[in-house]
Amino acid sequence: MAAKRGLVGSTARKPQDETSLNQSACRQASQAAMAKAQSASQQPPSASTESGQKGRALKHEKLQSTIAKGRRMGRELEADNRTSGDQPPIAPILTSGQLRAIINATADAILTVDSAGRILDFNPAAEAMFACSSTVIIGQPLESLFSTISAQLLRSHLCAEATNSTLDEQDLLIEGRRPDDDIFLAEVAVRPAADQDLFVFVVRDLSERRRLEHQLIELNTRQQQQVSREIHDDIAQQLSGILMLASNIERRLALPAKEPKLRQDFEQLQGHIKQTLDSARQLSKRLAPADLASDSLPAALSELAARVQQNFGLECRFRDHSGLSISDHTQSLHLFRIAQEAVSNAIHLGQATCIEIHLQTLDDSIRLSVRHNGRSPRGSADASGGLGLRVMRSRANILGGQCRFISPPGGGTLLQCDIPDWSSATSANPG
Repeated sequence: MAAKRGLVGSTARKPQDETSLNQSACRQASQAAMAKAQSASQQPPSASTESGQKGRALKHEKLQSTIAKGRRMGRELEADNRTSGDQPPIAPILTSGQLRAIINATADAILTVDSAGRILDFNPAAEAMFACSSTVIIGQPLESLFSTISAQLLRSHLCAEATNSTLDEQDLLIEGRRPDDDIFLAEVAVRPAADQDLFVFVVRDLSERRRLEHQLIELNTRQQQQVSREIHDDIAQQLSGILMLASNIERRLALPAKEPKLRQDFEQLQGHIKQTLDSARQLSKRLAPADLASDSLPAALSELAARVQQNFGLECRFRDHSGLSISDHTQSLHLFRIAQEAVSNAIHLGQATCIEIHLQTLDDSIRLSVRHNGRSPRGSADASGGLGLRVMRSRANILGGQCRFISPPGGGTLLQCDIPDWSSATSANPG
């Protein structure tokens, strides 16, 4: 009966974990081997032969190898235990609350928008930028925060993102709108949320940058006008005086026919002076074009095309499909400078032989286009070319528009500058 109870007790006892038995066995083997090695090392050396000493040394090496093997097995078992799933899983690096805290602390305005253009999320920086509360704006369409043209552009951008269409690598420069109809320039980066029908907008207010760019461009314009006046009033007048002096000397000398070489030299001198005078006048006109406050922009662009064709011997045409007469000098001058810079890039960087300048009105905007058969200046390593492109974009931003380069189907390069229609512009013959 006792034996039976012992048997029942032994069968009822829960079996020990296999990993624990292996660890225990390894520890016992390691301890026995270490004890045996220590007892062997404590025995006094006997007067055995040299072969006996070698045998003991060999046995000692085997014991040390066994000890090292036991320790290695113990470490491997402990590592298996740590990765066997007994340990609790590693927590995520950032929780949803931490992510929300980061978004709320970001200085840029962050909006979450669905594919229909409805606003789903609005961080505190966006509340400050657009001067409205998230509780009011969430669920509203994009038109609540952006101008009509800008909202349409954003919606087309969302459609392009959703269909994986090719987009311009530049972030969008559009008009933001506050509740009091305060319009400001905003830079918007649109990125789709992974595996979700959502889009993240990162918005920056560029009002201060726009103001500084405007001041810099205005300062540059005033400097160019000053240099133009100095060239026209000083250098050109001096060249005109030198030309008159040379003509008077020629008449006073009354060079006879037997001095053909001297007469030829005078003619060459007068020709060089006339050429230099013409170059100075053209430079003065390029630095300060016609008074665009009184003359129309189409007339100035037509004159630009004619001058380029005459000076560089290439084909340059202007086509006006707008019928605009702009009275604002600043707006006209910025558009003229954009066209002038685009034509210069086409000649010097694009190596173009045919240039077309177009001015046209769209539904609620004005488009200036410069197309040529050369290469695009975007990949040019010329530093001045890169500066010229940035200045063109800055001028367009000041007017509330943007410039972009397009590779048209027929080849070549196309620069499009779209700006909102001016309130002071009148359409005499809309096309």
